[in-house]
Amino acid sequence: MDHNSAYFHMYRQGKKDMYVNHFLAFAEKYSQPIPEHYQALENKHEDLILAINYAYAEKKLDVVRRFLLAIGDYLYVRGYWQEYHEWLTRVILLSDEYDDEYDDEIIDLTAEMADLARDSGDYNLANQLCERNLNICKKLADEKGIADTLYSLGRLAHNINDYTKANEFYQKGMEIATTINYRPAIANILHRLGMLAKKDGDYEKTLEFYQQSLAIRQELGIEVSISQSFHALGTLSLTRKNYSDALQWFDQSLVIKRKLGYKVGISDTLQNMAIIEKKEGHDEKAYLLSLECLDINRKIGRKGAMSVTLNNLAMIAKKLGKYDESENFYKQAIEIGEQLGNIVKVGLRKFNLALLYEKQNRLEESLVLLEQSVEIAQQKQPAKLTARQEVLNRVRTKLIQH
Repeated sequence: MDHNSAYFHMYRQGKKDMYVNHFLAFAEKYSQPIPEHYQALENKHEDLILAINYAYAEKKLDVVRRFLLAIGDYLYVRGYWQEYHEWLTRVILLSDEYDDEYDDEIIDLTAEMADLARDSGDYNLANQLCERNLNICKKLADEKGIADTLYSLGRLAHNINDYTKANEFYQKGMEIATTINYRPAIANILHRLGMLAKKDGDYEKTLEFYQQSLAIRQELGIEVSISQSFHALGTLSLTRKNYSDALQWFDQSLVIKRKLGYKVGISDTLQNMAIIEKKEGHDEKAYLLSLECLDINRKIGRKGAMSVTLNNLAMIAKKLGKYDESENFYKQAIEIGEQLGNIVKVGLRKFNLALLYEKQNRLEESLVLLEQSVEIAQQKQPAKLTARQEVLNRVRTKLIQH
C-alpha cells in the first residue's frame, strides 16, 4: 500500500466512508475474470482489504458482500485462499445474526466458501455449506442455484471417490440446467461427466463430453474455464498415451493460466507435464516440476493436491535413489490422506511406502503397512486386493527366510 497516496490520507483523516466507497467502485469496475482486471486488483490488494475491514467493522454486510462478489474470482485465482476463506466465514457468520434476512444475498458467497473448503480438503465443511445452500435455493425456488449446488455436491462425492453418488448429483443438476438452458452449469456438468467416463475407460464418450463443454465455455468466453477444458483434453491424451497431443493441450492451457496468474491451474498442468516427463524417462525434470507444484499447493493450503504431488514425488525420488526423501514424501501424503478421510488414497500410499521399505530390506515395517493396505482394499477396493495380498505373502516369506 502507498502510505503517501491521497486515498490512504483520506482513510487516516477519518473519511473512511469515502475510502470504502471509492474502492468498492474500483472493485466492481475491475470484477471481470480477465488478466487486466486481476492485475488491477492485485495492484490495489492492500487498499481493498483495508476497505473491507472497515465495512465489516461497521457491520455493513451488503458492502462486504459486494466487495467479495467483485473480487472473489481474483482472490481464488491468484491463490489468496486463506484470506478469502476468512472473509467468507466472517460475512456468513455476520449474516447469521440477521436470521433469514440475508439468505438470498449470500447464496453466491456460501457457494464460493463451499468450493474453497472442498479444494482445501475440508469436505465436511463443504458438504454442510452445500446442504445449507440447497435448502435456501429450494425455499427461494432458485433453479440456477439448485443446479449449481447439485453440481458442487457431485464434485464433493467425486473427490472422495463415491462415483455413483457423484453421477446422481450431476444428472439431477443437468436435468434442471437443461430445462432452464443454464449454460455455465451445463458446461461444468458435462466436464465432470467426461471425467467419470474417463475413469470408466470410455474415452470416446469422455472426448465427446469434453468437447461439448469446451464449445459452451468458448461461447461464454470465460478464460479460466477454457483453460480447464484444455487441461482436461490434455489429461485424456495423457491417459491414451498420446504424449505429443497431451503436451500441446497442456501448453495451450498453461498459456492462459500464466496470463491469468491462475496458481491452482498452473500447478495442475505442471503436475501432468511432470507425469509425461517421468514416463519419458526425464526423472530429474519431472522431480523439479513436481517440487514447483508442491510449493504452490502448500502456499494456498490445497491439501488434496498436495497429497497427489507428494505421492508422485515419492515415486520419482525412489527411482532416483533418494530413499530418505521418498519415505518423507510418502509419510506426508499418508498424513494428509488421513486428515482428509480419503481411506482409498491412504491405502495406496501405505502400499507404496511398504514397497519402498521392502526394497530397503526393512521387512517388518513393510509388513505392518502391507497388512493395513490389504485391510483397506478388502473394505474399499476389492479389485486391488489380489495384487496387495501377493506382495504381503512375498514379504512374509522373506521374513521367515530371515
